[in-house]
Amino acid sequence: MKISRLFLKLRDLIQNWLSTVKTWLVSKVPPPIAALGRWFTRLFRYWKFVTAALTAIVLAVPLYAEMRRSTIDIEPIAVPKQLTDRGLTPVVAAQRLRDAINSIVISTGSSMAGPEFMRSDPAFMQRGPEIVVRDVGFHPEEIAVWLGNRLHLRHQWVVSGEITISKDESQLSLRVRFNGNPFHNSRVGPSRGTDEESFDGLFVQPAAGILELTSPYLAAVACFTNDQTHQSIAREIADRIIATQRDGEEVARAHDLLAELAWERDYKKTKNTSWLNDTVEEYRKAIEAASWLSNPYRYRAWFENKQARAAQARNDVLLARIKVQQAKEDFQRAVQLAQTDADARNDFGDFLLEQNELDAIARNPKLDRAAARVLGIRHAKEAEEQYNNAIKIGQDSMLNDRSNARNYLRIGYASFRLSGIFKAKGEHEKTLEQLRKAFAALDRSTELDQTNIDANYDLILTIDELLRRPHDPNSEQPLVSRAWNAFVDLNYLLSKSPQSTADFYVEDREGEEYNNAITNIQKFDQAQGGDSDRFGNSSQFPALTVAASRILLKPCPRRLN
Repeated sequence: MKISRLFLKLRDLIQNWLSTVKTWLVSKVPPPIAALGRWFTRLFRYWKFVTAALTAIVLAVPLYAEMRRSTIDIEPIAVPKQLTDRGLTPVVAAQRLRDAINSIVISTGSSMAGPEFMRSDPAFMQRGPEIVVRDVGFHPEEIAVWLGNRLHLRHQWVVSGEITISKDESQLSLRVRFNGNPFHNSRVGPSRGTDEESFDGLFVQPAAGILELTSPYLAAVACFTNDQTHQSIAREIADRIIATQRDGEEVARAHDLLAELAWERDYKKTKNTSWLNDTVEEYRKAIEAASWLSNPYRYRAWFENKQARAAQARNDVLLARIKVQQAKEDFQRAVQLAQTDADARNDFGDFLLEQNELDAIARNPKLDRAAARVLGIRHAKEAEEQYNNAIKIGQDSMLNDRSNARNYLRIGYASFRLSGIFKAKGEHEKTLEQLRKAFAALDRSTELDQTNIDANYDLILTIDELLRRPHDPNSEQPLVSRAWNAFVDLNYLLSKSPQSTADFYVEDREGEEYNNAITNIQKFDQAQGGDSDRFGNSSQFPALTVAASRILLKPCPRRLN
């Protein structure tokens, strides 16, 4: 008992001492830290509640994102037993419809599809719709879909349908419903109605129609071909976007497309004082709709410069000066709005080079164009700076994506233009270095994107300059062969493009440079024992090369039954 009392007294003494020490320590702690300590004490008392709250927040973020996600939901498409037995199940049918839609979206973003200046910057293109194939059974994300629909947070399009087969199994029919309403009927047959190729053919037209309803701008771009009927449909869709959309960027894209359609009409007109006014006006409307976008400024500047050229050819000096100043201001604005836009830098560099050439002629009217060009390039410090910036931007972009053909094209084009500046200055080693860089980049660009018109065109010009420089004779044959492949691809691609796009590459300044290159390459080809006129006789072109054969022209959306 005595031991127990002694132990209790000792315990009380220790507790009192600890309490005294605690009180002393607390008195020495600054008030803010003491308050923080009390806050953590309360927090740990309610740790279960806090954990539950944090878990709820973590789960709510992806749930809310899913609730707001706009999608095209394709339900399994009913198919007859004969097709199911072959593995063409309802889910497979829905996936084939999804693939058909995606193939059109991909084609609008290729280097061949769409307006010329829209192609040069896919970032300006609208992203394609998100397509979800709903499998049978329950999926957790369906809860978010249901909540999003009920709270009107998402825009959901539901596609359903069924495929039927004729009694003799020679013909397939597809009926598609869009948000529960009959939308499209299509048939294939009768000769090969049940093979897999015909099965895929059922989805081509409904895919185009669905795209027009869900992403009208992309549907309009798909119609920008060399077919006049298709161009009328593109114009109709663009006008409808402008009349119904409130999104400034979407309206700006529609005006940009209308500008390209106007250019298709304007380029055939007489180059008087009103030439290209309709085209420039559409770009003005695009800027008015979305003044924060750089591309409309850059595109308008390009056409204002063409107006200046035409005015100068008519000896209308005042109008030429006005248009040049407007173009310069627009290029500067484009570069200011998009500091990391390599295309804007390259275009501005081209503009500055041309103005240097014209200034040289103005100072000495007796100079011919070739001499003026060399003299102008020698004083092209600002243009050289723009090209170097374009290369740096392209290289920085490649750190994140080395498979982007546009980055290689931007670097290759800027390197080619730099080689011209160094050539005019007489710096031969730098000239050859830039030409080699240009060839490597442009060759890689055409490898990554077989529909790249610009890369093939610039590659031909680069090969021409390499052949004009002192070189190893053993390198001639590979260079000429590569030029021939690029030449065939280029002509095939241009034959599928709107006429204004095709003519752009063979007119004015561009045409002179290109024709001189082809003439020189042909001399080397003939010296190597090649066809005496294969670069000049378009009737001898192969129908398409291996690269160009990968192009699949997608259907332009029509009013579907």
